[in-house]
Amino acid sequence: MLAIEQADGRRPVFDTRRGAADADCVSCGKYAQLNNLLRLRRTRTGFVSATARIICNMHPGSQKLDKTDRAILNELQQNGRVTNAELAATVGLSPSAALRRTRVLEQEEIIQGYIAVVDRAAVGRGTTVFVEVSVNTQSDAQLDEFEAAIVDCPEVISCHLMAGEYDYLLQVACADVGDYERVHRDWISKMPGVSRIRSSFALREVCDRSAFDL
Repeated sequence: MLAIEQADGRRPVFDTRRGAADADCVSCGKYAQLNNLLRLRRTRTGFVSATARIICNMHPGSQKLDKTDRAILNELQQNGRVTNAELAATVGLSPSAALRRTRVLEQEEIIQGYIAVVDRAAVGRGTTVFVEVSVNTQSDAQLDEFEAAIVDCPEVISCHLMAGEYDYLLQVACADVGDYERVHRDWISKMPGVSRIRSSFALREVCDRSAFDL
């Protein structure tokens, strides 16, 4: 049995008979297995020093999540203001390991941001309208032109390119019917290439989930 010295000084066990090393990933603290160690050299103390970093299967570019990653995501979805110490205690990690994992999830853009969810009615946007929009052609230039224009409309809170009878589905948050008339007149009807618009007013919100049960 030889030992592998990591960059942070810890020495996980390396079994030369199996040709694999088990250790914490130096990027996120995840317990990982390294099968191919590069540039090993024997030190005077008898240990083998590995210049290769021990990286788990989330790096680089992998989107695989284990149960601890999912626990972190579940907690942060419910409470984005939780402290790192509280998060670590909840998911059963040390604070440093929890912080490393959270940073990796952010770097991989699995966590895409932290926001405050506000009451739309309280800020004068209590009316929701779903708007079906068709454009003249399906050319890339036409779609790009419409999409570049629609993102500038502040009342449009989501826009999806669709398959089916119409090309885009917009979700518009406005004050009331009169306010939507303004949005329709000044924004949506003036978008490049628009050939048809159909609007449907939401009577009541039944559910609007922003968190995934992982």
